[in-house]
Amino acid sequence: MPTPVSALIHAATMVTAGVYLLMRTSPLIEFSSTVLLLCLWIGAITTIFSSIIGLFQQDIKKVIAYSTMSRLAQDYNYNLIVFRYQTIYEKIICILKIIKYNIFIYKIYFIVKNKYSYNYIRNLSYLTCNKDINTIQNIRKLSPYYITGFVDGEGCFLINIVKGSNQILGFNVNLVFKLKLHSRDIELLKSIKNTLGQIGNITIRKDDYVEFIVSSKKDIEILIKHFESYPLITQKWSDYKLFKQTFILIKNKEHLKIEGLNKIVSLKSVLNNGLSDKLKIAFPNIVYIIRPKAPKPIIKNPYWMSGFVDAEGCFFVTLTNNLTSASLIFKITQHIRDADLLKEFINYFNCGYYKICSNNAGDFIVTKFNDINTIIISFFNKYSILGSKLKDYFDFVKVAELIQKKAHLTRDGFEKIKQIKSSMNKGRKSNV
Repeated sequence: MPTPVSALIHAATMVTAGVYLLMRTSPLIEFSSTVLLLCLWIGAITTIFSSIIGLFQQDIKKVIAYSTMSRLAQDYNYNLIVFRYQTIYEKIICILKIIKYNIFIYKIYFIVKNKYSYNYIRNLSYLTCNKDINTIQNIRKLSPYYITGFVDGEGCFLINIVKGSNQILGFNVNLVFKLKLHSRDIELLKSIKNTLGQIGNITIRKDDYVEFIVSSKKDIEILIKHFESYPLITQKWSDYKLFKQTFILIKNKEHLKIEGLNKIVSLKSVLNNGLSDKLKIAFPNIVYIIRPKAPKPIIKNPYWMSGFVDAEGCFFVTLTNNLTSASLIFKITQHIRDADLLKEFINYFNCGYYKICSNNAGDFIVTKFNDINTIIISFFNKYSILGSKLKDYFDFVKVAELIQKKAHLTRDGFEKIKQIKSSMNKGRKSNV
């Protein structure tokens, strides 16, 4: 239905013109500090009130109407008060502006795009929907704790020592930090790169993988500052410490001296897979050092957990031929040396258990449906993972909803769960 002419006249004259006239009479109003303060509060209350009311509207016309009201109140405050008093008033208006714009942008987005389901709003700037994830994932800044958690799972710190004729001692020494992911997670790597200040480079490999590599001294220094502020908590912390010590030696040009080069070789000897046979022959008298011991793992921020699970977590659906046997499993697998971390997850989530699955690995597992539904799903709805694993999580949630409704006890429901399961995890890879 077209908007009545009377409504347009009302909007153009009674509302807009009214605010305009108040602004024009501001030279008279500004002589009274009491009136100015009253005007400030009226404008602030109007902005907040119209924003909150607009948030719960389903009609796009009503949303725009309340948005207009909020905008006029904001302009009223700006022109009548802020330009006169540049103190606390300005800060108040700026905060109101941020709140108002975020509320209405998100609200209009979800009304226009109502074919998508609402999942969460992260940091007033990050939207996640259960479709078109690659579009929504485009380059944005992440929580720094998220990056640390992800690196705790997928990061790799390397000390490279190779023969080179351009060095005094005949060896080139360089440091490399690397994240290697499947090509479907390239947008996540771009977000990590962006959050860290556009350091490093992203390389697309021929084997359908992408790598985020940081190797320049300037970029590595920025990387080290990040991990000093947001420290790693897995055994990868030890790798980072060896990496940092080597960086300090290189920065001080100690690698150009035989004593410094020997120290770097000693550090490399306890990093990752240690020394190659060629380096053992080239440095037969190297003194092996004790690998730094990582401190007791303490999870300081929930975004660390979401980043780590994005790297190492798994969401499973298990079925049998029996219609009553449909269940969910949330699992994180790590090397046995990180057993303390996996046991800490039990305390963090207040559910699950630890199980040794091989001589070199252990699992943190949650299998009780009530724990998965009320704790695990609630947590990741609030602190969402951001990579391609998000699709598996959405399917995981769909199955949880079906089980909660007892749909798995029916043949149709069981078949629907079976279909969802077939496209999760490894099944999804063939369809990407």
